[in-house]
Order: sequence, then C-alpha cells, then structure tokens
Amino acid sequence: GKWGMGMFDTTGSPLKKGFDHFYGYNCQRHAHSYFPKYLWKDDQHIELDGKTYAMDLIGQETLDWVRSHASSPFFLYHAITLPHGSFEIDDLGQYQDKPWTKLQKTYAAMVTAMDANIGRILARVRELGMEQDTVVVFTSDNGGERFSDNWPLVGGKMDLTEGGIRVPLIVSGVPGSTANRVQSALTHVNDIVPTIYETVGITAPKVVDGFVQDPIDGVSLAYTFDDGRAAGRNPSTLV
Repeated sequence: GKWGMGMFDTTGSPLKKGFDHFYGYNCQRHAHSYFPKYLWKDDQHIELDGKTYAMDLIGQETLDWVRSHASSPFFLYHAITLPHGSFEIDDLGQYQDKPWTKLQKTYAAMVTAMDANIGRILARVRELGMEQDTVVVFTSDNGGERFSDNWPLVGGKMDLTEGGIRVPLIVSGVPGSTANRVQSALTHVNDIVPTIYETVGITAPKVVDGFVQDPIDGVSLAYTFDDGRAAGRNPSTLV
C-alpha cells in the first residue's frame, strides 16, 4: 500500500522481536502527540482524524486483545505514554473547575486517565477469571521532569541522582507472595525479565534465531515476594 512497511522493515520492528500483535506508535517523536493523524496496527498504517485521543484507542485495543487471549498464556507489554511530552488531553474531567493553571489541570487529568486505563485492564483480567494466574508489573522509565519539583528526591529525568532514576515498581499476582508488602531491595528494570522467567517456571533461551544470547543483565527478584527470605543486593557489586 501507500505506506508499505514503514518503520516495520527494520530489525527493530516489534513484529520481528517476538510480538504477535502491535498497536500504537512506532516512533518516540510521534508518540509525543496524543492526537496523532495515524497509528500502526501491526504493520498497517491506520489513518486518524487528528482529534481522537490515542490512549483511548490503545486502551481499547488492549482490552479487546486480553479478552481474545484469555484461554491461553500470554505476555502483554502495555506502553502508556501518560503523562509525557506535550501535555494534552481531551477532557479535564473533575479538574475542569479547579483554581489551577491549565497545565496543572491537564497534568492531573492525564495521571487520572492513566490510572483509569490501568484499572480497566485489571478489571478485565478479573472479569475473565485470570486474576490468580496473571502477574502484573507496573513501573516507569525515569523520574519526573528535570526542572519539576521531585522533592524530597534530588534531580530529575536525565540525572543519575535519585530524582532521575528512582521510579515506582508495583508487582501483583505472584503465586505465594505476601500481599500489601513494601520491599526495600535495590532493584533495576533489567531484573524484570529474569523475575518473569523464574515466576512462570521457564529457562531463559540460550539461542534465539540462530544467535547465542548474552547472559541476561539482571537478577530475579522472586526472592523478595515472600517474608521468608532476606531481600537486597550488595551495592559493592554494582558498577
């Protein structure tokens, strides 16, 4: 067609990285717009009117996908762009009449939209009876904006101080885990993959597509999910 494979003709395509289905943006610059003129469904270019809130479309696609895959194991990566980049939203909702600036109202509405988006996905998991069999991980890629108020943390995005690298990490649905427990173990996003491997009981592949894989740069956090084992990682081993 007119758009051909677009950005899906490279080795970085999600369809060449093990994903069976893709929906959303495939360019980080494009993902800064919440009212895009197109999105991608697999490698198909989907025209939009530039007035539709993208996260609503991505959220609905996610809900439909979860329902259609309820009868078999699956891995879902739901990349939420809220709140990020150009602060835009189609409805200020409960914040419309607050005595705040337009930016503050928009930011609050975006955070609420993110929360509602996640809530709908978790509700769908419960509705389909998968709550006891589904591990859910929520985290972020970096701290708040560099010049925002991240108190009591110092710094922000692009800084190596805590304000730049300390982010939420919430895990639910792990068999045998202790509910409502706060863990102080030093962790890194690279630990998520080995944690998933151990939790679901599979061994990391040594060869993928004919290439020998490097050791995974992370450690399983499964030992932190119950009260019976000490948590932590020796800071002296970190580089």
